[in-house]
Amino acid sequence: MATRSPTRRRTSAAIRPIAGLLLAIGMLPGTGALAAVHPGQSGPISRSSPATVAESADAAKAVAQFRADMRSILDQYGRRYGARLAPAERDRMAALTQKVDNDLGRLERTARATARQVKAGRPRLAATSARQALVGYQRSYAEATATLAEVQPILAPHLGLLEALEAKSQVDQQFARFRLIGEQLASVERSLTPG
Repeated sequence: MATRSPTRRRTSAAIRPIAGLLLAIGMLPGTGALAAVHPGQSGPISRSSPATVAESADAAKAVAQFRADMRSILDQYGRRYGARLAPAERDRMAALTQKVDNDLGRLERTARATARQVKAGRPRLAATSARQALVGYQRSYAEATATLAEVQPILAPHLGLLEALEAKSQVDQQFARFRLIGEQLASVERSLTPG
């Protein structure tokens, strides 16, 4: 049996405390990556479940599709009814349309970030991002309600009865769809929150 040299023994002895420290702070051996540890749990959490990965990806896709659809609907309203509006009303409608798109864009980015963090197996970051997405959704929903309250009196005098009924139906459908997206985001957040 070969004997170790004194230099190799000293190096090995010096590395042991460092390796123990890395394990104690959650550094995974051989990966160079920090493992997430939730309070009350004894060790690192592995990658997220396939169901959570799929659920977070579906929620991000739903937000992105909703944003695209809302942009299309609002642009369609602008083309269809814009000529009937006074210049100041047209400008206000354009500003409100941009505001809705910006708000949904922030929500989309946060939902996509959550999906990326879940897929990468970063539960702490994913949980934080999921909470931010849920808060963003709640803010977006409140903003959408306020925007609708502002848009309705602008458009109402310029729409015929059937146009108004069609617009009301479309708004109701989109709000119902947006509530479902909120439920998806809340479900993702619940699945990532220990407890």
